[in-house]
Amino acid sequence: MAGNNGVGDRPDWLPDGMDPNSSYNLEIRIVAHNCRTRWYELSKVVDADRTNFRSLVAEVVDKNPHGYGDLVKVFYYCMDTKVNIQVCTDQDLLEMFEKHKVSKCCFLTFAYHKPSVDPPIIPVWEFGSSDKSVDPPVTPSIASPILGEASNSTHAQYDEPEILANPNPIYEHVGVDDEGLYLDLGPNYPPPPPNPKAGNKGREAEISEDEICSESDESSDDESDEEMVTDRGPEPMPDVNYDKKNPPMDVGTLYSNMKAFKIALASHSAKHEYHYLVEKSDPGRYRMHCKFKEELDCQWRIHASTLKDGVTVKVKRNPHPHDCQSAKRVGVCVGITQEWVCSKVVDWLKEDGNIQIKELIRRLKNEYKVNVPYRRVYKGKNLAMDQIYGPWDKSFDNLFRFKAQIEESSPGSFVIIDHHTINNKIRFNRLFFALKACVDGFLRGCRPYLAVDSTFLNGRFRGQLCVACAVDGHNWMYPVAVGVIDSETNENWVWFMERLKEVIGSPDGLTFCTDCGQAVMNGVSEVFPEAEHRECMYHLVQNFKKRFSGKVFDDHLWAASYSWSPYLFNKHYIAMAQAKPEAMVYLHENHKKLWTRSQYRTGSKVDYVTNNLAESFNNWIKPEKGKNIDDLLDTIR
Repeated sequence: MAGNNGVGDRPDWLPDGMDPNSSYNLEIRIVAHNCRTRWYELSKVVDADRTNFRSLVAEVVDKNPHGYGDLVKVFYYCMDTKVNIQVCTDQDLLEMFEKHKVSKCCFLTFAYHKPSVDPPIIPVWEFGSSDKSVDPPVTPSIASPILGEASNSTHAQYDEPEILANPNPIYEHVGVDDEGLYLDLGPNYPPPPPNPKAGNKGREAEISEDEICSESDESSDDESDEEMVTDRGPEPMPDVNYDKKNPPMDVGTLYSNMKAFKIALASHSAKHEYHYLVEKSDPGRYRMHCKFKEELDCQWRIHASTLKDGVTVKVKRNPHPHDCQSAKRVGVCVGITQEWVCSKVVDWLKEDGNIQIKELIRRLKNEYKVNVPYRRVYKGKNLAMDQIYGPWDKSFDNLFRFKAQIEESSPGSFVIIDHHTINNKIRFNRLFFALKACVDGFLRGCRPYLAVDSTFLNGRFRGQLCVACAVDGHNWMYPVAVGVIDSETNENWVWFMERLKEVIGSPDGLTFCTDCGQAVMNGVSEVFPEAEHRECMYHLVQNFKKRFSGKVFDDHLWAASYSWSPYLFNKHYIAMAQAKPEAMVYLHENHKKLWTRSQYRTGSKVDYVTNNLAESFNNWIKPEKGKNIDDLLDTIR
């Protein structure tokens, strides 16, 4: 246990620069049913003014991962009552700090356990024992799946044809809940105002450092040492603000670290069309000269190195201007690395995460006059996406935490993660997600109609996002369940439909509408054989017009689909059959599901002849499809 044996009233566990009034030492034990010892111990120093419950748990769990699907509960030992009290909110955390305001030392226990079993027994804290702590284990996290190959598109984009156009598109209108009545993405709270107290502390730290430096020459060694131990804060970072598009390379220019300097140098050279060669490069210095030093006698060179802090980089020599011919650079630059690409495209990707690689290459060419290889831009984009959304491979690990949080916050919800083992490593396979509130709303307040479709994910995981979407009393789309699969295969669609049946059962009058994809149609027919199965008229027409065309089909095909009575349907059908009998043979053989209103049952009370309901969901989620899977599911939630 850490004690208070520091200099004066300052405890020895308190790092320099932290406020002793608001800092607390946390002695933490981690217990679990499968622990090889009674517990694992670690220590952590936090600032009570800047620590919240969620971030504290995240930091501890990130360094000491739990098992798949485990829950995490936190307790602190109350010195007055001699019992362990559970911590669930920020208010509980503040109460814990208040109770230990004098000792500045709190004793926490993190309990890992499965949702189906009770937490492990919390051991009693015995002070003064000789038990030695055990270093926390480094447990491997879930292995991330390999980068999947892109699937062939089943939803090709077509311009609205002049022939066989839908004469009544307003009949297929689907309202999207723009008011967030059902798809509440959460309020956008304004950012918190700056903490004046924290700002004053920072300024006091800077002032105290200057005072210490000036007084240390006049005061005795003992007094100087005491001041440095008790009052000195961390050294302030130098001001390294500069124009990122045209960084200066004047002598005395500061950069935050060597990586930032290399990126700035590459931007500077690209902007002014220099081509340089690196003469010396190590963690503490960087020296380069013009590539045409021998050919054109160009004396331009730059030398930069780190300051005493070992991090900040300063340009120390740049004696000659660069005046040689720049045309020989021919659109290349030695400093254009994937890190440089990341720094330039990250702002573009924050605005639109779906920008394609070729578009990024074009923008870099227009902005910096450099030809960046496709592979390098691809890697730079991945680095930028990791900066924005977090590491891609860890997003699959987070799915189990997402599942545990959903099941705890919304009991009865379904988050089913299917995985397989490859070379003794767990790999993500597919996922099914349905909130209990959405399922109950569909069964109790919506018509028994589901539009089923999938859309491509355009992030690093090239899978497909499946959706089963209903329509509510306002004629707005009402998502019931979503899934993530690697491709549209019979096996994946049967698995998705089986999970959907476990969730909603088989309500009376249940009706499905799908496109013409064989995999999704087989999945619906195999799992829901008793349900009415409709086929999207738009997809039928797109396939039909590749083989047949003519005015007779323009006049009668869509009209046959919208016909309410068998008499009108037969009238339009016979007109097409007399003009081209082989066209009707094609419809009979290849489009056997229902595609005309005259054959619909009345139980669903929905007369859509297209699958616009699911397509509306696909269009709504389109800006988010480049996110990692955990962020995508959280957005849908």
